[in-house]
Order: sequence, then C-alpha cells, then structure tokens
Amino acid sequence: MYVHADVSGTASVTLQHSWSPIYRGETVTLRCEIQKDEGPQWAYYWSINSGNPTPSNEFKINTDTESYSGEYQCSETDVTLTADKTTIPAGGSVTVNCTVQKPAGSSYELCRRTSSTVSSTASVTLQHSWSPIYRGETVTLRCEIQKDEGPQWTYYWSINSEDPTPSNEYRINTSTMAYSGEYQCSGRRDHQLTEWSGTFRLPALSDKPKATVTPEKIFLPAGGSVTLTCSGFNSDGWKFDWFRQNSESSTAQLIRNNEPDGFLSVSDEGVYSCRGGRGDPVFYTEYSNEVDVKTVSIYVTLKPNWPHIFSGETVTLTCEIRGGGETQWTYEWRTNDQNSPTSSEYRINDVTESDSGEYSCRGRGNHQFTQWSDNYSLTVFSSTASVTLQHSWSPIYRGETVTLRCEIQKDEGPQWTYYWSINSEDPTPSNEYRINTSTMAYSGEYQCSAAKPKATVTPEKIFLPAGGSVTLTCSVFNSDGWKFDWFRQNSEFSTAQLIRNNEPDGFLSVSDEGVYSCRGGRGDPVFYTEYSNEVDVKTVSIYVTLKPNWPHIFSGETVTLTCEIRGGGETQWTYEWRTNDQNSPTSSEYRINDVTESDSGEYSCRGRGNHQFTQWSDNYSLTVSTNKPRATMTASPTIIPAGGSVTLRCSVDIGDGWRIYLFRQDPDQPIGSSEPDGVFIISDEGVYSCRGGRGGRGDPVFYTETSREVTIWKTVSIKPTITWKHNWPQIFRGEKITLRCEIRGGTQWTYEWRTNNRNSPTSSEYKIIAGNRDTFSCRGKGNYQFTQWSDDLSLTVSTKPAAKLTASDTILSAGGSVTLTCSVSGSAGWKFDLLRRQSKSHRDQTIRTNKPDGVFIVSDEGVYSCRGGRGGRGDPVFYTETSNEVTLWKTVSIKPTVTRKPDWSEIFRGETVTLRCEIRGGTQWWTYEWRTNYRNSPTSSEYKIIAADSDTFSCRGKGNYQFTQWSDDLSLTVLNKPAAKLTATDTIIPAGGSVTLTCSVSGSAGWKFDLLRRQSVDHKDQFIRTNDPDGVFIMSDEGVYSCRGGRGGRGGPVFYTETSTKVIINEIGEFSFCSSLKKQMRSES
Repeated sequence: MYVHADVSGTASVTLQHSWSPIYRGETVTLRCEIQKDEGPQWAYYWSINSGNPTPSNEFKINTDTESYSGEYQCSETDVTLTADKTTIPAGGSVTVNCTVQKPAGSSYELCRRTSSTVSSTASVTLQHSWSPIYRGETVTLRCEIQKDEGPQWTYYWSINSEDPTPSNEYRINTSTMAYSGEYQCSGRRDHQLTEWSGTFRLPALSDKPKATVTPEKIFLPAGGSVTLTCSGFNSDGWKFDWFRQNSESSTAQLIRNNEPDGFLSVSDEGVYSCRGGRGDPVFYTEYSNEVDVKTVSIYVTLKPNWPHIFSGETVTLTCEIRGGGETQWTYEWRTNDQNSPTSSEYRINDVTESDSGEYSCRGRGNHQFTQWSDNYSLTVFSSTASVTLQHSWSPIYRGETVTLRCEIQKDEGPQWTYYWSINSEDPTPSNEYRINTSTMAYSGEYQCSAAKPKATVTPEKIFLPAGGSVTLTCSVFNSDGWKFDWFRQNSEFSTAQLIRNNEPDGFLSVSDEGVYSCRGGRGDPVFYTEYSNEVDVKTVSIYVTLKPNWPHIFSGETVTLTCEIRGGGETQWTYEWRTNDQNSPTSSEYRINDVTESDSGEYSCRGRGNHQFTQWSDNYSLTVSTNKPRATMTASPTIIPAGGSVTLRCSVDIGDGWRIYLFRQDPDQPIGSSEPDGVFIISDEGVYSCRGGRGGRGDPVFYTETSREVTIWKTVSIKPTITWKHNWPQIFRGEKITLRCEIRGGTQWTYEWRTNNRNSPTSSEYKIIAGNRDTFSCRGKGNYQFTQWSDDLSLTVSTKPAAKLTASDTILSAGGSVTLTCSVSGSAGWKFDLLRRQSKSHRDQTIRTNKPDGVFIVSDEGVYSCRGGRGGRGDPVFYTETSNEVTLWKTVSIKPTVTRKPDWSEIFRGETVTLRCEIRGGTQWWTYEWRTNYRNSPTSSEYKIIAADSDTFSCRGKGNYQFTQWSDDLSLTVLNKPAAKLTATDTIIPAGGSVTLTCSVSGSAGWKFDLLRRQSVDHKDQFIRTNDPDGVFIMSDEGVYSCRGGRGGRGGPVFYTETSTKVIINEIGEFSFCSSLKKQMRSES
C-alpha cells in the first residue's frame, strides 16, 4: 500500500555529478531535492516511465543495461500509514490509518499492489519420522514447496483456520493439550502466494517411555569388566546418558552423555542407571532401573597353612569371597570328591594321599554366579620308616664298619628323632646305627622308628641387664606351622610354670630372671614337640661410681672410679675398663692422682664370668675443670648498728664438700672456719674475705681462690642537721636552692646524701635546681664508720608560675592613659618587668624592670606583657613564665564611607552587590571590620554579597593597634526576583509581513534582553537574539516566543529575570494535497 501527499515544497531531480557526457557502463546517481524547505525529514518515491513508485532517498542507474533510459520523476511525503493488523482473515477486514504531519487542507488516496498465486504446491511434513511420538516431545513441522528452485519463500502457518503466523518451521510442545488440531502452510515471495497445503494432523501420542538397564553380569571380577545395555523403547533417534552412584549416601553422577549406542563397559563397582534423549530441545525418557555392580574376588585358603601335610592330620579348606556387600552366598566346590559341601568350609579329617589334588570354588548370590577361584593344590605325605645301608656295597667283609640309616619316605618335614631296636631289645636313640663286623654280635634283626621332634631354646644372652630384657628364640628344626608354649622356673625347688601359649612366632622377650624352656604345637587336635632344653637367665646390673662423688672435679684433685656389679649369684668376675687410657686396670677400682683436663671423658666397664660378658655399663662422664673456683662472700647488711653485729656468708657455687675459712685484713691468717654453710657473725668493722677447701683424711686439701673483699662499717651515735638558704614558703620548678649538711664532733667526714637525685655530691653543700617534690637527708662517713642519718627535709616543688597582666581598659582615649597590673598568685619575693610590642613587625621590648608592686601607667598603644623574677645576690634570677598579652588600641578621628556598586534604585534577591569601605588618611595598612547581619564578612575593603534580605552595613578600619570611627549605616533594600514581560503587536504574521515583539521589566533599569523561540512542539527553546538594550524585536517567522532580561556583567555574573510568559506567533498559509503520486503546485489565492 502507498499513500502520498504533496505540499508546498517543490521536488526536483538532480544528478549527483553534473558530468557530461555520461559513458556507458558508468553508475549514475539521481537525487530528489525539495526546494525552499527546512522542515522535517522527507521520504522520497521514484517513478520511472510513470510506473509504480519506488521508495528511496536516491536512485542509482547502471548504464550497462538498455533499460536505464526513460523518464524519471520523484516526489516527497511526510505521510505515515499504519494498520491495526497486517493479515486479513477469511471474510474479515483490517483498518488502515493515514496521517500527515501538517494535515491542513490535505486529501488522501489509498493505493494497493496485488499478489499473484503460483502453481507450486505446499505440503506439511514432520522433521523426524519417529514413531511413536511421546507426550512431552517437541515436534517440528516443516513446509515444503514442491518443484520449485526459485528464490527463498516466506512460510505462513494456519492452525485450525486461525490467523496465519510467519515462520520457516512450526514447533509443537506435546506437553499441552493445544498440540492437537489441523495444521496448514503456504509460501510467499515477491508478491507470489502458493495455495494452502492440505491439512496435517499429528498422530496419537504415547506415554513417556522408561529406559531399562540389562547387565551382562552384576559381579565384577577383580581386574575385569562388565557390559551394561540401555534399551526399552521401540523407536529411533535416541542417544543415551549413563549415571553412576558410588555409595548409598551419594547422588548419581553423569559419567557419559549423548552416547550413540546403548552399551557401556564398566570396570568400577557402583549403582548404574541410564536414560534416553532425542530431539531439540532434548526429550528425555524416564530414568531406568538401577543395577548394582559389585567387585568380587574369590580364593581358597588352607588351615592350618603348613607347607607339608601328613596322613592322619585334619585340614580345612575355606572359600573366601571379598566384596559383594551384603549378598547371601551359597558355595560350589570343584574337586575329586563328588560329595563336596555347599558351605564355605570344606573339612577333611584324617587326610590320606588320595585327598591330594586341585581345589577351587565359586559363590552364587542374587541368582548369579561369581567366577571360579584359582586352583589350590593340596599335597598329603605318607610317613613310613625304612632301614637302609649308607653304602650298598656287596659283599660286606668281616671287619668293615657298616652304617645303617633310618629314612622316612616322602618326607621333607620336621627333624625326626630316630630309635633303633636290635633283636627286639629296648630301642636306642640315634640318627644312624654303626656295626663293627669284627665281632659276632653284629648279626641279628635291625628295626628303626621315628619319634616326634624336640624344640630348641636359643638365648640372645644369659645376663639380663637391669631394666632391660633378653630375647629367647624357640624353634623346631626345618618345619613350619608351629605355635609355641613358654615355661619359666623361679628357683631350683620350684616347678616350671606355663607363662605364654599359642605364640605365633618363636620369640620371647623376658625382663625377669629364671630358668626358661619351650615346646611347639600345631594341628587340630594339637600335635606337640618334645620340651626344649633349659636356659638360666640371670639379672645383672653394672655401673661406674666416683669417689669422692662431687659433681665438679678440678685439676689437681685425686679421684677413684669403681666398677660395681650387682646380681649374677656367686659368679667370680674379672673386669674390663673402656676409657682413653690404654693402661686401664683389670680390678674393680680405677684411681687417678692429680687429675688434669686430659682425664676428662667417658668411663664404662663390664664383667666376665661363666665364659660370658655382661653388658657394658652406662658411660660415666668425668669432667675436669681447669679453672680453679672462687669463693663468694656476701654481707647483709654491711653496716653494724650501734652495739650490734652483721652476718657474713661465704660460699663456693661450683662443687660440693667445701669447708669455709674466714680472713680479716690479712688474707693469709684465717680468723675462723666453718662447715659447708659458711656463716659467720661479726661485730667489728674492717675488710673481710674467705676461701673454701676440701679433701684431707689421707688426701691433700684442695683450696679455692680467695673471695673478693667485703667492707663492714659501724654506725656511731652522731646525727647531722640539714639547713637551706631561702625560706620562701613555695619553691618552683627550675629555681636553684643550696642545702647544707652540718655535723658536730667526730672525725674528718665525707658526706652521703639520700635523695631521688642520682648525682648527689660527697661534700657538705648540695646545690640543686628544683625539679620534682623530694625529701633529703645526709650522714657522715669516715674510717669504716657512719654517723646516723639526719632527719628528712621535705622540699615541695610547684610548677613554674606564669605572671598575670590586667588592664583598667583596652582602648586609649585621645590624650588618656591605662593602668596595667602584673602579679604572681600565691607566692612572694617577686619584682616585675613590663614588655611592649609596638607593632606586628616589631619584637617585644622590656620598657620597665624590677617594679616591686607591678603597677604600670601607660599611654601608648601596643601589645603588652610582663613577668616576675626573684633570687639574685650570687644566684641567677628565676623568672616566671611570661604573662598573657594585653592589646591596647587607640581611636583616631577618621570616619570611613560605605559605597555600593551597582547603584540601581532597586536590588533584587539573587543579584550580586559590591560594597566598598573607603578610608581617607591615616595608615595605609588598614584591615577592615564590617558590621552587618550577613555572615562571613571579610577583612578587606570590598564586600561582595548575593542579595538575600534587606539589611544595613557599616565599616571601620583597624591597623597598627588603631581603630577608625564606624562609618554611617548604608541601608540595602532587597526585592523579589522580577519576571520579564513580552508583548506582540499581533500573533499572526501576514503573508510576507512581520510582527513586533517588545520585552520589558517593570520599575527597574539597566536591563538587556534575550529573545527565545521554539520552532515546534518537538523542539526546545532556542536563543535567537541576545543583549538587546531596548527589548524590541521584529519577527517574520512563526513559533512560540519568550524573553528574559539580564543586567550586571563586566567581571560579575549576569543576573537574569524570570523568563516571560510565552507568546505564540502563527503564519498565515493555505495548502492543498494531491491524491496521486504526481506533484501539485501551490494554488494561488
């Protein structure tokens, strides 16, 4: 469909390039241009030789073809065609709506292009010809056009004769009931339509199928595999997903997906399941049944597991199955015996050679068999004794020695004990029997038999170390399968007691002495060996001791090492020493005179008795110190009180067994000795020392080094007195004070001060700079004597004070003065200095000093402060902290003036106003102070504000401690923000004419005006004129107009009024619209 409208704009066809001539083969581009038009975007239509119009912004012609020649026309339109739907149902209709942007005077024409029906036939087919189709699958219908190889068709689908839907294929979800119905399709291309296809109906649906897993077998042989098959639905197109669950508590995990066939070979146990899937999106079957595949290993064992089984013994073969979970098994045996059991055990009593053979088994559970186990080979031996000659020489000559041997046929088992009987006499035990044919007694009947074997005990050693153990080994020669019983006899008169039985190996670790024996046993019933030999295990402890047993031995001392053995009964011992000295003795004692450091080392020993050695003793570590120890003397206290005494203690920290010797003044003459406690009580002053000594009683005494000297002082009954120079009631931190210690009588003294100050002098005078509160006492010291301590003198120190300066007034009147008073609170003895700073660029200068009352009368401006000082006369003056500052100002007879810029009569809220404080005369370094209700007033001469509320403003100057007078008040009245007003001489522009617009602001001046225009409803306001001083505008274009006023600028922000109300200006015009595709000219009025 096409709808065209012609408006006043004139369309013309132009060449993109005005080349001449145009050559065959060139591509020519035609453009359609609309003259005298700046309106909305046009849509262009082209007509060639009056044919149907073609929409395009430009038209390209390939001059290679003959068809390029002809008449080309173009037209423009801003017409829009809409329809409520694009398909007309059978017997129905649609509504078409044609709209034009400027509808005034328009007329409309509706054009239609018809389509032709072609002979090609459409038919509906299924994408997949699967049968059956299951409920829930997605079915895809396709529309096929028979016998057609033309351009691509667009397909339309109709279901139950409803409105057709365009789609190349049609998908149906069979999960819903809406899938049933009649489906038709047709094709459309280049205004050609096929006939609707015949009706297609979906076949009946089947219920969703369920997959089935079928196992080859469920018992997985060790190292083997099992094949599973997924099946259960008679249709095509399936692919398979496989799942495996490791345990009851785990969830099934996907292990394979999209497998093209339904077979899976598994070598791991688990619970397996599957499902099938086909189509897009994929349609899945129900999950299959679960198949539990279990790993099973099966084998035959023999009990007892001896390498040789003899006739008459009882054996049990067991079929052991590992794996298979909780499966209840029955058993099948494969052997020579047709009457084999169905249980897991196969017991044979009194085995014979005929029971030898191969045995295997298998299990049956969950209606399936396991594989057969590997064969177990059982061999049974028959034990028959026979007499043979060692050498089968023939003949035997008289005088030869003949050796008879007893052999057990078909036996490689345990060692037998053999017995011989000659002419039925009592049997004689012997492995073989020798006959000397020199005598007549050799003739007779010889028989042999074998007796059961005898166990043997072999000890690791017979001497049991203290706290240790000995390992005994019980064995039966060259045979297996034995378990062992152990026996112990405590003394000669007791009987052996069973202490262990059925031990699986032949080892016994014993830590108690006694007589031990053993025997072996095997089989069911148990077959025992003969009892073994007896082994006597004795407890022996051996160690090295030192005499004297001091922990520290020093060079020059004499020591004796002794090897002591406890236990071993009446054993006679010889001794062996292991040490650095190759000439060690064989006796139990090892004596070293005058030991040196080279004798340090490890010493151990052992004894030898009954042809066996004891173990080596633990090493005894002997350490010889080369450094002679030094005695240590302490005294607490070191001062003897009047009529009293003090205790001296002397000790040697290294070693034991010391005797202590005390010395006074002379270190070679002891004044006393003490036992190892080393305590002495003395009452005489002097210099004392001590040393230790040990040994004696046949050995020389060994002495330590002498201790360091200790000085003992005695206190006399003299008490000093402390005096101090100043008697001020309050001392301040930083003041200097002199204390004096006075002693009457006695000797020449040095002095000791007791205080918190570490650097106290030894003289009688103590000068300090007061810091913190403290107490002081002193005493004298001379000739090992002390006086008593003086009474304490308490010194209270206060924080350094600050002077305080007050003024009777802070502003000096012309020709007047002010009284300043300086004081220090709560203390005395002060004199005062006054300081003045003339200006900010000057420093404080002292202008008055040593004023005792602190009162000063001044008449000059400036910044004043003061301080107090006391002391002097040989001591430095102590000053207080400087006082607070007091600023004195002087008022001068200068009066500023406040001016305003701009000076418009009316100021509006939001405008920027600049106030200026002007001062004539005086200093040039004024700072300014403003008095107003506005906050944040500046200290400069210029004060910029954004007008908000009405207020009054005044100012004054301030500089070099001088004030001007306050200026007169300047009143500022602030009005609400005004709105501009726009008026027009007319609201309709005559053809070819104009209208006059006037913008104004009532009751105020200084404005310049901006004019705004909105071209249409869809556009925004645009500035078309600005900064017009008179506000008069002559306009010839239609639109929506408004204006605003602005004033200010020149360095300051422009203040704008509110925008005026809008004035709509229309343009007179008449339009007619053509109903055809040809362009019409504007009709004249």
